[in-house]
Amino acid sequence: MTRTLSRPVNHLLAALSTLAYEQIAEQLEPVSLTFGQVLCEPGEQISAAYFPDFSMISLGCQLEGNIIIESGLVGAEGMVGLPLMLSNGISFTQITIPIAGGAMKLPAQALRQVVGQGGELQTALLQYTQARLNQTSQLAACRARHCIEQRLARWLLSVQDTVQQNQLLLTISL
Repeated sequence: MTRTLSRPVNHLLAALSTLAYEQIAEQLEPVSLTFGQVLCEPGEQISAAYFPDFSMISLGCQLEGNIIIESGLVGAEGMVGLPLMLSNGISFTQITIPIAGGAMKLPAQALRQVVGQGGELQTALLQYTQARLNQTSQLAACRARHCIEQRLARWLLSVQDTVQQNQLLLTISL
Protein backbone atom coordinates (compact mmCIF):
# COMPACT_ATOMS: atom_id res chain seq x y z
CA MET A 1 0.00 0.00 0.00
CA THR A 2 1.38 3.41 -0.98
CA ARG A 3 1.24 6.12 1.66
CA THR A 4 0.35 9.61 0.44
CA LEU A 5 2.54 12.25 2.02
CA SER A 6 1.31 15.79 2.48
CA ARG A 7 3.86 18.56 2.10
CA PRO A 8 5.15 19.85 5.43
CA VAL A 9 4.52 23.33 6.80
CA ASN A 10 8.10 23.71 8.04
CA HIS A 11 10.11 25.63 5.41
CA LEU A 12 13.24 23.47 5.68
CA LEU A 13 11.28 20.27 5.14
CA ALA A 14 9.06 21.84 2.47
CA ALA A 15 12.11 22.93 0.47
CA LEU A 16 13.25 19.32 0.07
CA SER A 17 12.48 17.48 -3.15
CA THR A 18 9.77 14.83 -2.90
CA LEU A 19 12.41 12.10 -3.03
CA ALA A 20 14.55 13.65 -0.26
CA TYR A 21 11.48 14.23 1.93
CA GLU A 22 10.27 10.66 1.42
CA GLN A 23 13.67 9.40 2.64
CA ILE A 24 13.03 10.87 6.10
CA ALA A 25 9.23 10.97 6.24
CA GLU A 26 8.93 7.53 7.85
CA GLN A 27 11.11 8.69 10.74
CA LEU A 28 9.34 12.02 11.28
CA GLU A 29 6.76 12.07 14.05
CA PRO A 30 4.17 14.84 14.33
CA VAL A 31 4.11 16.16 17.90
CA SER A 32 2.18 18.78 19.83
CA LEU A 33 4.33 21.23 21.76
CA THR A 34 2.70 22.79 24.83
CA PHE A 35 3.23 26.21 26.36
CA GLY A 36 6.09 26.14 28.87
CA GLN A 37 7.29 22.68 27.83
CA VAL A 38 11.04 22.22 28.26
CA LEU A 39 12.55 20.12 25.47
CA CYS A 40 16.10 20.23 26.81
CA GLU A 41 18.17 21.84 29.55
CA PRO A 42 21.70 23.24 29.12
CA GLY A 43 24.26 20.46 29.34
CA GLU A 44 21.78 17.70 28.41
CA GLN A 45 21.99 15.42 25.41
CA ILE A 46 19.51 16.45 22.71
CA SER A 47 17.28 13.48 21.93
CA ALA A 48 15.65 14.76 18.75
CA ALA A 49 15.51 17.56 16.22
CA TYR A 50 12.27 19.56 16.01
CA PHE A 51 10.96 21.20 12.84
CA PRO A 52 8.21 23.56 14.07
CA ASP A 53 5.17 24.49 12.02
CA PHE A 54 3.04 27.14 13.78
CA SER A 55 4.70 26.81 17.18
CA MET A 56 7.62 28.82 18.47
CA ILE A 57 10.67 27.39 20.21
CA SER A 58 12.90 29.56 22.35
CA LEU A 59 16.61 29.04 22.93
CA GLY A 60 17.83 30.48 26.22
CA CYS A 61 21.30 30.88 27.65
CA GLN A 62 21.66 30.16 31.34
CA LEU A 63 23.47 32.80 33.43
CA GLU A 64 24.52 32.86 37.06
CA GLY A 65 21.66 32.33 39.47
CA ASN A 66 19.78 30.16 36.97
CA ILE A 67 18.66 33.22 35.01
CA ILE A 68 17.70 32.32 31.43
CA ILE A 69 18.15 34.96 28.71
CA GLU A 70 16.56 34.28 25.34
CA SER A 71 19.19 33.97 22.64
CA GLY A 72 17.07 32.86 19.72
CA LEU A 73 13.65 31.98 18.36
CA VAL A 74 12.81 29.20 15.95
CA GLY A 75 9.59 28.71 14.06
CA ALA A 76 8.50 27.31 10.73
CA GLU A 77 11.60 28.74 9.05
CA GLY A 78 13.97 26.40 10.85
CA MET A 79 14.75 23.63 13.27
CA VAL A 80 16.06 22.99 16.75
CA GLY A 81 18.83 20.47 17.28
CA LEU A 82 21.79 21.79 15.31
CA PRO A 83 24.29 20.44 17.90
CA LEU A 84 23.25 16.95 16.78
CA MET A 85 24.91 17.51 13.42
CA LEU A 86 27.65 19.94 14.43
CA SER A 87 29.05 18.46 17.63
CA ASN A 88 28.39 15.95 20.38
CA GLY A 89 24.68 16.78 20.60
CA ILE A 90 24.90 18.43 24.00
CA SER A 91 22.67 21.49 24.30
CA PHE A 92 24.25 24.78 25.28
CA THR A 93 20.81 26.34 25.70
CA GLN A 94 17.54 25.70 27.45
CA ILE A 95 15.00 24.80 24.76
CA THR A 96 11.43 25.77 25.69
CA ILE A 97 8.05 26.39 24.09
CA PRO A 98 6.68 29.95 24.51
CA ILE A 99 3.97 29.49 21.84
CA ALA A 100 2.28 26.10 21.59
CA GLY A 101 1.67 24.32 18.32
CA GLY A 102 2.89 21.44 16.25
CA ALA A 103 6.25 20.25 15.02
CA MET A 104 7.81 17.32 13.26
CA LYS A 105 10.19 15.40 15.52
CA LEU A 106 13.18 13.53 14.06
CA PRO A 107 15.12 11.27 16.46
CA ALA A 108 18.78 12.22 16.96
CA GLN A 109 20.15 9.04 15.40
CA ALA A 110 17.96 9.45 12.31
CA LEU A 111 19.12 13.05 11.83
CA ARG A 112 22.77 12.08 12.17
CA GLN A 113 22.34 9.23 9.69
CA VAL A 114 20.63 11.37 7.05
CA VAL A 115 23.08 14.25 7.46
CA GLY A 116 26.01 11.83 7.33
CA GLN A 117 24.87 10.68 3.90
CA GLY A 118 25.07 14.20 2.52
CA GLY A 119 22.36 15.33 0.16
CA GLU A 120 19.57 17.87 0.29
CA LEU A 121 18.79 17.81 4.01
CA GLN A 122 22.44 18.24 4.94
CA THR A 123 22.76 21.15 2.48
CA ALA A 124 19.56 22.78 3.79
CA LEU A 125 20.68 22.43 7.41
CA LEU A 126 24.14 23.84 6.71
CA GLN A 127 22.58 26.83 4.94
CA TYR A 128 20.20 27.25 7.87
CA THR A 129 23.17 27.11 10.26
CA GLN A 130 24.83 29.95 8.34
CA ALA A 131 21.60 31.96 8.49
CA ARG A 132 21.36 31.39 12.28
CA LEU A 133 24.96 32.56 12.72
CA ASN A 134 24.22 35.70 10.71
CA GLN A 135 21.04 36.29 12.71
CA THR A 136 22.91 35.85 16.01
CA SER A 137 25.55 38.40 14.95
CA GLN A 138 22.84 40.87 13.94
CA LEU A 139 21.00 40.32 17.22
CA ALA A 140 24.17 41.01 19.23
CA ALA A 141 24.75 44.24 17.30
CA CYS A 142 21.14 45.35 17.78
CA ARG A 143 21.21 44.63 21.51
CA ALA A 144 24.34 46.77 21.85
CA ARG A 145 23.09 49.66 19.71
CA HIS A 146 19.30 50.00 20.05
CA CYS A 147 17.08 51.19 22.89
CA ILE A 148 14.66 48.85 24.65
CA GLU A 149 11.65 50.01 22.58
CA GLN A 150 13.47 49.24 19.33
CA ARG A 151 14.56 45.84 20.63
CA LEU A 152 10.97 45.06 21.69
CA ALA A 153 9.70 46.04 18.23
CA ARG A 154 12.29 43.76 16.61
CA TRP A 155 11.37 40.91 18.95
CA LEU A 156 7.63 41.28 18.29
CA LEU A 157 8.23 41.27 14.53
CA SER A 158 10.45 38.21 14.92
CA VAL A 159 7.72 36.41 16.87
CA GLN A 160 5.15 37.37 14.25
CA ASP A 161 7.39 35.99 11.49
CA THR A 162 8.08 32.85 13.50
CA VAL A 163 4.44 31.90 14.15
CA GLN A 164 3.11 33.33 10.87
CA GLN A 165 0.15 35.00 12.59
CA ASN A 166 -0.92 38.61 13.06
CA GLN A 167 -2.36 38.05 16.54
CA LEU A 168 0.17 37.12 19.23
CA LEU A 169 -0.89 35.49 22.48
CA LEU A 170 2.06 36.01 24.78
CA THR A 171 2.67 35.63 28.50
CA ILE A 172 5.30 37.92 29.95
CA SER A 173 7.02 37.11 33.21
CA LEU A 174 8.95 39.76 35.07
